[in-house]
Amino acid sequence: MARQALHGSIKVWLGKAQNYSMLLHTHPSFHDILRRAENIDKFKGGHIANSAANALLAMKQYKEAIITYGAALKSALGNGANKSNVAIAINNISLCLLYQNLLAAKHRIDILNYDLCLILDDKELLFINRLSLFSYQSLSGCWDEAKYTWKELDNIGRNWVKKIYREGYAESMFALNQFFQGLLQEEYLKTAEQLAIDDSNRSTLRNICRLRGTWRLAQQEWMLATDSFHESLKMARERGLIDEESETGLALAKVHLGQFYSPDEARHEAERLSNLREPAHHYLAMLWREIDDLEQAKKHAFAAYKWAWADGEPYVHRYELDKATELLKELNVPIPNLPPYDPLKDEPFPWEADLRKAIEELKTQKESKKKR
Repeated sequence: MARQALHGSIKVWLGKAQNYSMLLHTHPSFHDILRRAENIDKFKGGHIANSAANALLAMKQYKEAIITYGAALKSALGNGANKSNVAIAINNISLCLLYQNLLAAKHRIDILNYDLCLILDDKELLFINRLSLFSYQSLSGCWDEAKYTWKELDNIGRNWVKKIYREGYAESMFALNQFFQGLLQEEYLKTAEQLAIDDSNRSTLRNICRLRGTWRLAQQEWMLATDSFHESLKMARERGLIDEESETGLALAKVHLGQFYSPDEARHEAERLSNLREPAHHYLAMLWREIDDLEQAKKHAFAAYKWAWADGEPYVHRYELDKATELLKELNVPIPNLPPYDPLKDEPFPWEADLRKAIEELKTQKESKKKR
Protein backbone atom coordinates (compact mmCIF):
# COMPACT_ATOMS: atom_id res chain seq x y z
CA MET A 1 0.00 0.00 0.00
CA ALA A 2 2.77 2.43 0.88
CA ARG A 3 5.51 0.94 -1.28
CA GLN A 4 5.64 3.96 -3.64
CA ALA A 5 5.92 6.43 -0.80
CA LEU A 6 8.90 4.54 0.63
CA HIS A 7 10.81 4.60 -2.59
CA GLY A 8 11.57 8.30 -2.35
CA SER A 9 12.88 10.26 -5.31
CA ILE A 10 15.33 9.12 -7.99
CA LYS A 11 16.97 11.96 -9.91
CA VAL A 12 18.16 10.59 -13.25
CA TRP A 13 18.20 12.58 -16.47
CA LEU A 14 15.78 10.89 -18.87
CA GLY A 15 18.15 11.42 -21.77
CA LYS A 16 20.94 9.67 -19.89
CA ALA A 17 18.64 6.77 -19.03
CA GLN A 18 17.60 6.44 -22.66
CA ASN A 19 21.21 6.57 -23.87
CA TYR A 20 22.31 3.83 -21.50
CA SER A 21 19.20 1.83 -22.28
CA MET A 22 20.19 1.91 -25.97
CA LEU A 23 23.72 0.76 -25.11
CA LEU A 24 22.42 -2.04 -22.91
CA HIS A 25 20.18 -3.35 -25.68
CA THR A 26 22.55 -2.90 -28.64
CA HIS A 27 25.91 -3.87 -27.13
CA PRO A 28 25.89 -7.37 -25.56
CA SER A 29 29.32 -6.76 -24.01
CA PHE A 30 28.31 -3.56 -22.23
CA HIS A 31 27.35 -5.35 -19.00
CA ASP A 32 30.71 -7.12 -18.99
CA ILE A 33 32.47 -3.78 -19.34
CA LEU A 34 30.50 -2.43 -16.41
CA ARG A 35 31.18 -5.45 -14.23
CA ARG A 36 34.88 -5.00 -14.87
CA ALA A 37 34.77 -1.23 -14.46
CA GLU A 38 37.08 -1.42 -11.47
CA ASN A 39 39.80 -2.74 -13.80
CA ILE A 40 39.61 0.21 -16.21
CA ASP A 41 40.43 3.26 -14.15
CA LYS A 42 39.30 3.78 -10.57
CA PHE A 43 37.61 7.11 -11.25
CA LYS A 44 36.44 6.59 -14.83
CA GLY A 45 35.33 3.02 -14.26
CA GLY A 46 33.37 3.94 -11.14
CA HIS A 47 31.75 6.91 -12.86
CA ILE A 48 30.69 4.81 -15.87
CA ALA A 49 29.28 2.08 -13.65
CA ASN A 50 27.42 4.48 -11.37
CA SER A 51 25.86 6.39 -14.30
CA ALA A 52 24.74 3.16 -15.96
CA ALA A 53 23.36 1.84 -12.66
CA ASN A 54 21.31 5.02 -12.22
CA ALA A 55 19.84 4.48 -15.67
CA LEU A 56 19.06 0.82 -14.93
CA LEU A 57 17.36 1.84 -11.68
CA ALA A 58 15.26 4.39 -13.56
CA MET A 59 14.24 1.65 -15.99
CA LYS A 60 13.29 -0.64 -13.07
CA GLN A 61 15.95 -3.21 -13.99
CA TYR A 62 16.85 -3.72 -10.36
CA LYS A 63 18.94 -6.90 -10.55
CA GLU A 64 21.13 -5.38 -13.26
CA ALA A 65 21.33 -2.12 -11.31
CA ILE A 66 22.62 -3.96 -8.22
CA ILE A 67 25.33 -5.69 -10.28
CA THR A 68 26.36 -2.39 -11.82
CA TYR A 69 26.33 -0.47 -8.55
CA GLY A 70 28.50 -3.31 -7.27
CA ALA A 71 31.06 -2.50 -9.98
CA ALA A 72 31.01 1.16 -8.90
CA LEU A 73 31.39 0.08 -5.29
CA LYS A 74 34.39 -2.17 -6.02
CA SER A 75 36.01 0.66 -7.94
CA ALA A 76 35.52 2.99 -4.96
CA LEU A 77 37.02 0.38 -2.63
CA GLY A 78 40.37 0.69 -4.43
CA ASN A 79 43.32 2.17 -2.64
CA GLY A 80 43.19 5.95 -2.58
CA ALA A 81 39.59 6.07 -3.82
CA ASN A 82 36.94 8.18 -2.11
CA LYS A 83 35.24 5.88 0.39
CA SER A 84 32.23 8.21 0.51
CA ASN A 85 31.35 6.85 -2.96
CA VAL A 86 31.20 3.38 -1.39
CA ALA A 87 28.53 4.55 1.09
CA ILE A 88 26.55 6.19 -1.72
CA ALA A 89 26.66 3.00 -3.81
CA ILE A 90 25.50 0.89 -0.84
CA ASN A 91 22.59 3.25 -0.24
CA ASN A 92 21.56 2.92 -3.90
CA ILE A 93 21.79 -0.88 -3.67
CA SER A 94 19.61 -0.71 -0.55
CA LEU A 95 17.00 1.16 -2.58
CA CYS A 96 17.09 -1.50 -5.32
CA LEU A 97 16.61 -4.22 -2.70
CA LEU A 98 13.56 -2.39 -1.34
CA TYR A 99 12.10 -2.30 -4.86
CA GLN A 100 12.66 -6.07 -5.11
CA ASN A 101 11.02 -6.60 -1.70
CA LEU A 102 14.23 -8.15 -0.32
CA LEU A 103 13.95 -6.67 3.15
CA ALA A 104 16.45 -8.91 4.96
CA ALA A 105 19.27 -8.06 2.55
CA LYS A 106 18.34 -4.38 2.64
CA HIS A 107 18.50 -4.34 6.43
CA ARG A 108 21.82 -6.20 6.46
CA ILE A 109 23.62 -3.76 4.17
CA ASP A 110 22.02 -0.73 5.85
CA ILE A 111 23.65 -1.86 9.12
CA LEU A 112 26.94 -2.45 7.29
CA ASN A 113 26.75 0.99 5.72
CA TYR A 114 26.12 2.52 9.14
CA ASP A 115 29.48 1.20 10.35
CA LEU A 116 31.17 2.75 7.31
CA CYS A 117 29.47 6.14 7.71
CA LEU A 118 30.47 6.27 11.39
CA ILE A 119 34.12 5.64 10.54
CA LEU A 120 34.06 8.24 7.76
CA ASP A 121 32.48 10.68 10.22
CA ASP A 122 30.33 12.04 7.37
CA LYS A 123 27.13 13.51 8.82
CA GLU A 124 25.52 13.87 5.40
CA LEU A 125 25.94 10.19 4.56
CA LEU A 126 25.04 9.17 8.10
CA PHE A 127 21.76 11.09 7.78
CA ILE A 128 20.87 9.30 4.53
CA ASN A 129 21.76 5.94 6.09
CA ARG A 130 19.65 6.62 9.20
CA LEU A 131 16.75 7.70 6.98
CA SER A 132 16.98 4.43 5.04
CA LEU A 133 16.99 2.47 8.29
CA PHE A 134 14.05 4.52 9.64
CA SER A 135 12.07 3.65 6.51
CA TYR A 136 12.76 -0.06 7.01
CA GLN A 137 11.89 0.07 10.72
CA SER A 138 8.64 1.87 9.90
CA LEU A 139 7.47 -0.56 7.24
CA SER A 140 8.46 -3.61 9.34
CA GLY A 141 6.70 -2.31 12.46
CA CYS A 142 9.78 -1.87 14.67
CA TRP A 143 8.22 1.11 16.42
CA ASP A 144 10.62 1.51 19.36
CA GLU A 145 13.66 1.24 17.12
CA ALA A 146 12.13 3.65 14.61
CA LYS A 147 11.44 6.18 17.36
CA TYR A 148 15.09 6.07 18.46
CA THR A 149 16.38 6.29 14.86
CA TRP A 150 14.13 9.28 14.14
CA LYS A 151 15.54 11.19 17.10
CA GLU A 152 19.05 10.34 15.95
CA LEU A 153 18.57 11.49 12.35
CA ASP A 154 16.46 14.50 13.33
CA ASN A 155 19.32 15.79 15.48
CA ILE A 156 21.84 15.49 12.63
CA GLY A 157 20.20 18.29 10.65
CA ARG A 158 18.92 18.84 7.12
CA ASN A 159 21.42 21.19 5.48
CA TRP A 160 22.60 18.86 2.72
CA VAL A 161 23.28 19.37 -0.97
CA LYS A 162 20.35 18.69 -3.31
CA LYS A 163 22.00 15.79 -5.10
CA ILE A 164 22.05 13.96 -1.74
CA TYR A 165 18.77 15.05 -0.15
CA ARG A 166 15.62 17.00 -1.01
CA GLU A 167 13.67 18.86 1.68
CA GLY A 168 10.48 17.34 3.04
CA TYR A 169 11.36 13.72 2.33
CA ALA A 170 12.30 12.84 5.92
CA GLU A 171 9.16 14.52 7.26
CA SER A 172 7.04 12.60 4.74
CA MET A 173 8.61 9.38 6.04
CA PHE A 174 7.77 10.44 9.60
CA ALA A 175 4.16 11.04 8.52
CA LEU A 176 4.07 7.57 6.96
CA ASN A 177 5.45 6.09 10.18
CA GLN A 178 2.67 7.78 12.12
CA PHE A 179 0.05 6.55 9.64
CA PHE A 180 1.21 2.97 10.09
CA GLN A 181 0.67 3.35 13.84
CA GLY A 182 -2.71 5.08 13.53
CA LEU A 183 -1.25 8.35 14.84
CA LEU A 184 -1.16 10.49 11.70
CA GLN A 185 -2.25 14.13 12.00
CA GLU A 186 -2.81 16.68 9.26
CA GLU A 187 -0.10 18.92 10.72
CA TYR A 188 2.54 16.27 9.99
CA LEU A 189 1.50 16.23 6.33
CA LYS A 190 1.41 20.03 6.14
CA THR A 191 4.91 20.32 7.62
CA ALA A 192 6.34 17.90 5.07
CA GLU A 193 4.32 19.52 2.30
CA GLN A 194 5.58 23.04 2.98
CA LEU A 195 9.21 21.91 3.11
CA ALA A 196 8.78 20.07 -0.21
CA ILE A 197 7.11 23.12 -1.79
CA ASP A 198 9.95 25.40 -0.67
CA ASP A 199 12.48 23.02 -2.26
CA SER A 200 10.38 22.33 -5.40
CA ASN A 201 10.49 18.65 -4.43
CA ARG A 202 7.68 17.33 -6.63
CA SER A 203 8.25 13.63 -6.00
CA THR A 204 7.79 14.09 -2.25
CA LEU A 205 4.78 16.35 -2.82
CA ARG A 206 3.22 13.57 -4.91
CA ASN A 207 3.95 11.03 -2.19
CA ILE A 208 2.31 13.29 0.41
CA CYS A 209 -0.83 13.67 -1.74
CA ARG A 210 -1.00 9.88 -2.11
CA LEU A 211 -0.50 9.33 1.61
CA ARG A 212 -3.22 11.84 2.42
CA GLY A 213 -5.54 9.95 0.05
CA THR A 214 -4.62 6.63 1.67
CA TRP A 215 -5.29 8.09 5.11
CA ARG A 216 -8.68 9.50 4.09
CA LEU A 217 -9.62 6.23 2.43
CA ALA A 218 -8.82 4.34 5.64
CA GLN A 219 -11.12 6.78 7.47
CA GLN A 220 -13.84 6.17 4.85
CA GLU A 221 -13.81 9.85 3.93
CA TRP A 222 -14.41 9.05 0.29
CA MET A 223 -14.71 12.55 -1.16
CA LEU A 224 -11.56 13.82 0.58
CA ALA A 225 -9.76 10.69 -0.63
CA THR A 226 -10.77 11.36 -4.25
CA ASP A 227 -9.47 14.94 -4.00
CA SER A 228 -6.06 13.77 -2.78
CA PHE A 229 -5.77 10.91 -5.29
CA HIS A 230 -6.78 13.25 -8.14
CA GLU A 231 -3.97 15.60 -7.16
CA SER A 232 -1.32 12.86 -6.89
CA LEU A 233 -2.40 11.44 -10.27
CA LYS A 234 -2.27 14.89 -11.86
CA MET A 235 1.30 15.33 -10.67
CA ALA A 236 2.26 11.83 -11.83
CA ARG A 237 0.80 12.33 -15.31
CA GLU A 238 2.61 15.64 -15.70
CA ARG A 239 5.83 13.60 -15.45
CA GLY A 240 4.60 10.70 -17.59
CA LEU A 241 4.47 8.38 -14.56
CA ILE A 242 2.00 5.65 -13.60
CA ASP A 243 0.74 5.68 -10.01
CA GLU A 244 -1.05 2.36 -9.53
CA GLU A 245 -1.86 2.95 -5.88
CA SER A 246 -3.52 6.34 -6.46
CA GLU A 247 -5.44 5.09 -9.49
CA THR A 248 -6.82 2.10 -7.63
CA GLY A 249 -7.52 4.07 -4.45
CA LEU A 250 -9.44 6.60 -6.55
CA ALA A 251 -11.51 3.85 -8.19
CA LEU A 252 -12.34 2.38 -4.77
CA ALA A 253 -13.47 5.77 -3.45
CA LYS A 254 -15.57 6.35 -6.59
CA VAL A 255 -17.33 3.00 -6.12
CA HIS A 256 -18.30 4.00 -2.58
CA LEU A 257 -19.53 7.37 -3.85
CA GLY A 258 -21.53 5.75 -6.68
CA GLN A 259 -19.60 7.73 -9.30
CA PHE A 260 -19.42 4.97 -11.92
CA TYR A 261 -22.21 5.11 -14.49
CA SER A 262 -22.83 1.36 -14.36
CA PRO A 263 -21.56 -1.87 -12.79
CA ASP A 264 -19.92 -2.71 -16.13
CA GLU A 265 -17.92 0.51 -16.07
CA ALA A 266 -16.67 -0.28 -12.57
CA ARG A 267 -15.74 -3.83 -13.65
CA HIS A 268 -13.86 -2.61 -16.72
CA GLU A 269 -11.89 -0.19 -14.55
CA ALA A 270 -11.07 -2.96 -12.07
CA GLU A 271 -9.87 -5.16 -14.94
CA ARG A 272 -7.69 -2.37 -16.30
CA LEU A 273 -6.15 -1.69 -12.89
CA SER A 274 -5.54 -5.40 -12.33
CA ASN A 275 -3.40 -5.50 -15.48
CA LEU A 276 -1.06 -2.66 -14.56
CA ARG A 277 2.63 -3.48 -14.15
CA GLU A 278 2.60 -3.22 -10.33
CA PRO A 279 -1.03 -3.75 -9.27
CA ALA A 280 -2.16 -2.31 -5.93
CA HIS A 281 -3.41 -5.71 -4.77
CA HIS A 282 -4.92 -4.69 -1.44
CA TYR A 283 -7.04 -1.94 -2.96
CA LEU A 284 -7.92 -4.24 -5.87
CA ALA A 285 -9.20 -6.88 -3.45
CA MET A 286 -11.41 -4.26 -1.79
CA LEU A 287 -12.56 -2.95 -5.18
CA TRP A 288 -13.50 -6.39 -6.54
CA ARG A 289 -15.35 -7.13 -3.30
CA GLU A 290 -17.41 -3.95 -3.71
CA ILE A 291 -18.43 -4.98 -7.23
CA ASP A 292 -19.36 -8.48 -5.98
CA ASP A 293 -16.62 -10.54 -7.61
CA LEU A 294 -15.38 -12.49 -4.61
CA GLU A 295 -13.08 -14.78 -6.61
CA GLN A 296 -11.10 -11.81 -7.90
CA ALA A 297 -11.19 -10.26 -4.43
CA LYS A 298 -9.70 -13.42 -2.89
CA LYS A 299 -7.04 -13.62 -5.60
CA HIS A 300 -5.79 -10.09 -4.96
CA ALA A 301 -6.09 -10.41 -1.19
CA PHE A 302 -3.77 -13.42 -1.36
CA ALA A 303 -1.34 -11.49 -3.60
CA ALA A 304 -1.39 -8.58 -1.12
CA TYR A 305 -0.59 -10.96 1.74
CA LYS A 306 2.22 -12.65 -0.19
CA TRP A 307 3.85 -9.32 -1.05
CA ALA A 308 3.53 -8.05 2.52
CA TRP A 309 5.14 -11.28 3.81
CA ALA A 310 8.33 -10.37 1.88
CA ASP A 311 11.18 -12.47 3.39
CA GLY A 312 9.10 -13.68 6.33
CA GLU A 313 9.08 -12.58 9.98
CA PRO A 314 10.57 -10.24 11.05
CA TYR A 315 11.28 -8.97 7.53
CA VAL A 316 7.70 -8.13 6.58
CA HIS A 317 5.60 -5.08 5.70
CA ARG A 318 3.85 -4.99 9.06
CA TYR A 319 0.96 -2.63 8.31
CA GLU A 320 0.14 -4.21 4.94
CA LEU A 321 0.45 -7.71 6.39
CA ASP A 322 -2.01 -6.91 9.18
CA LYS A 323 -4.45 -5.35 6.71
CA ALA A 324 -4.16 -8.27 4.29
CA THR A 325 -4.78 -10.70 7.15
CA GLU A 326 -7.94 -8.81 8.14
CA LEU A 327 -9.15 -8.81 4.55
CA LEU A 328 -8.56 -12.53 4.08
CA LYS A 329 -10.52 -13.25 7.25
CA GLU A 330 -13.38 -11.06 6.04
CA LEU A 331 -13.40 -13.02 2.78
CA ASN A 332 -13.33 -16.34 4.71
CA VAL A 333 -10.01 -17.30 3.15
CA PRO A 334 -7.51 -19.33 5.24
CA ILE A 335 -4.36 -17.41 6.12
CA PRO A 336 -1.57 -18.68 3.82
CA ASN A 337 1.18 -20.77 5.39
CA LEU A 338 4.20 -19.09 3.79
CA PRO A 339 7.80 -20.12 4.52
CA PRO A 340 9.44 -18.27 7.42
CA TYR A 341 12.63 -16.27 7.06
CA ASP A 342 15.67 -18.56 6.80
CA PRO A 343 19.01 -16.78 7.46
CA LEU A 344 20.87 -19.78 6.03
CA LYS A 345 19.55 -18.86 2.59
CA ASP A 346 21.12 -15.39 2.72
CA GLU A 347 23.89 -15.14 0.16
CA PRO A 348 26.50 -12.41 0.54
CA PHE A 349 27.07 -10.03 -2.35
CA PRO A 350 30.30 -10.53 -4.35
CA TRP A 351 31.73 -7.32 -2.90
CA GLU A 352 30.52 -7.82 0.69
CA ALA A 353 33.64 -9.55 2.06
CA ASP A 354 35.89 -6.87 0.56
CA LEU A 355 33.70 -4.18 2.08
CA ARG A 356 33.82 -5.74 5.54
CA LYS A 357 37.60 -6.02 5.23
CA ALA A 358 37.86 -2.36 4.16
CA ILE A 359 35.75 -1.26 7.13
CA GLU A 360 38.00 -3.14 9.54
CA GLU A 361 41.08 -1.58 7.96
CA LEU A 362 39.56 1.90 8.27
CA LYS A 363 38.75 1.19 11.93
CA THR A 364 42.37 0.15 12.56
CA GLN A 365 43.69 3.27 10.82
CA LYS A 366 41.37 5.48 12.84
CA GLU A 367 42.43 3.87 16.13
CA SER A 368 46.13 4.26 15.19
CA LYS A 369 45.66 7.97 14.59
CA LYS A 370 44.01 8.37 18.00
CA LYS A 371 47.03 6.82 19.71
CA ARG A 372 49.50 9.22 18.11
